[in-house]
Amino acid sequence: MALTPRPEHPDQAAATDIYVFGYALIMMELTRQLQTNTVKVNTTQAPTNQFCQYGAPPTPDSKDVVRPNVDTLYSQAWINLAAEPMVLAVPVLDTDRYWLTQLMDAWSNTSFKSPSSIAPLGNPVTDPSSGAEVYAYALTGPDWKGELPEGVFQVPMGTDTVWLMGRIELFDTGEEEVQTVTGYQSSPGSKSRNDARQPQQPDRRPAVTRDRPQPRR
Repeated sequence: MALTPRPEHPDQAAATDIYVFGYALIMMELTRQLQTNTVKVNTTQAPTNQFCQYGAPPTPDSKDVVRPNVDTLYSQAWINLAAEPMVLAVPVLDTDRYWLTQLMDAWSNTSFKSPSSIAPLGNPVTDPSSGAEVYAYALTGPDWKGELPEGVFQVPMGTDTVWLMGRIELFDTGEEEVQTVTGYQSSPGSKSRNDARQPQQPDRRPAVTRDRPQPRR
């Protein structure tokens, strides 16, 4: 693949670096504001630290995701780690069903520790609030230091802002299969580390991003 030549004029080169440096960060922030601009969870939006579930396969009219998968149902959440880690509980699904919890930082970089059915990271534990077997992940911000409960796998993130995109495989689009997957969707949740038994309230503070990469020279 051919590389784009650098502009010869210094000002133009600097402007190009600034654009490349900031574009992803700005687009992610605009997306976050759009998708969290609600008081209550609906079909396409949810407050910070709460899940929005897509409970039906996409149709030709679906515009929220570019080229959405037709063989998975989506879950998404915008998570703010500025105050403390958030504990994510992913249910243990039936055998051979693919799932992915994609975790992106404020620069849209996907964490290599995004758990999936291929690499679930850690072992299942029992959720004390439901008794269900889950994988427990603690999403931690760049400045966090501390200890986590036993059985909780740490996933360090490079920024306090995290975009979570979950996918669960649909074996077919029949009503019974869709109900099975939406049942799994109702199980995952994000809870604060210090108050795992209480429902997480919307976080109205602006997202904080840190550990910014430097422009390329």
